[in-house]
Amino acid sequence: MTITVIFVIVLAYMSMRPRSLLDLARPVVDCSNWYGPSFWISTREMAGPKQGDESGLTALAFDVETGAQRPLPELVAALNRVEAGCNRFSSPDGRWILIDHLNNKPYYDAVSTDGSRHVRWPKLESETSAGGNIPWFADSKRWVYIFSSSAGFTSNDGVKAVIRCLKDPTSRKEIPWPKPGNESGFEQIATGLHDDLVITSTIFAKRPSTIRVTWHKRDLIRGTLERLNLPAAGGEEVLSVAASPGGRRLAWLVWHKQSPKPKWLSRFLHLFRSSEKDCESLWITDEDGGHQREIGRVPVDVFTDSGHGFTTAMPNGPGELNWSPDGRRMSFQFEGRLWVMSI
Repeated sequence: MTITVIFVIVLAYMSMRPRSLLDLARPVVDCSNWYGPSFWISTREMAGPKQGDESGLTALAFDVETGAQRPLPELVAALNRVEAGCNRFSSPDGRWILIDHLNNKPYYDAVSTDGSRHVRWPKLESETSAGGNIPWFADSKRWVYIFSSSAGFTSNDGVKAVIRCLKDPTSRKEIPWPKPGNESGFEQIATGLHDDLVITSTIFAKRPSTIRVTWHKRDLIRGTLERLNLPAAGGEEVLSVAASPGGRRLAWLVWHKQSPKPKWLSRFLHLFRSSEKDCESLWITDEDGGHQREIGRVPVDVFTDSGHGFTTAMPNGPGELNWSPDGRRMSFQFEGRLWVMSI
């Protein structure tokens, strides 16, 4: 009787487990030796660097259906003309690449992915770049970054959001950036949505050795800040977010930290080849975090890093999450391969 009860419990546990993310996706190309980002340039093709090319320049297109590759000489030439570094951000429609030269040049550049067009935005003399994320809005016509000459890790004092647009490189719309609450934390833009909405992550330092991250939807024009209801609770942690091309859906990578189990259950799960490692999962939600749907998950290893007074643990799981321009597929990198799946 006892064996029967245990067997039923194990089967119930196994039946509740989400599908494997790798069963839903398929590998397109080996990316184990890439030094640059990958992104969609059409609904069928992705672009990325050559294997082993330390410049990381986008040089090849990959057909996600057949795996066929073709060179992109016009794009390579355009990136070389503007001396593009590694801080590059593709637009949701796959037609533009924004280049942040950090503090090496007094401007931002963008080139079209066919290599035929170039836009340049001047910086203010006092403007510096911290090398953070610079997201596009869903319309692929505007992009936004945070500008400050005085803000530190635990302060948003003097911070402004700056919106730039493709149509008029001389335009510069500065918007005040109030603190994300009463607590001391540094807020960063994670991804752009439609209209003037963005998703932000706020890092709170909790001495001596931990940090905490919260997520909000911020309306840049109205100045409103909405705490998001995320697909994570308890021993789970949101790692990253990517907005769909229309800005109405969000894809989240969530780290599920393994909770201790009774020894008897662990032994039986081992017999069923069930992994007791931490997992990383992919979720799709509305822009406000509602209608949460877990797509799948995959076991991951965890590594630790110590620095700046903090010891952090991070899973070595899927990363570089990107939507296709039509919002029907998604790509990610994992275990040295570029994967693509339908959503």
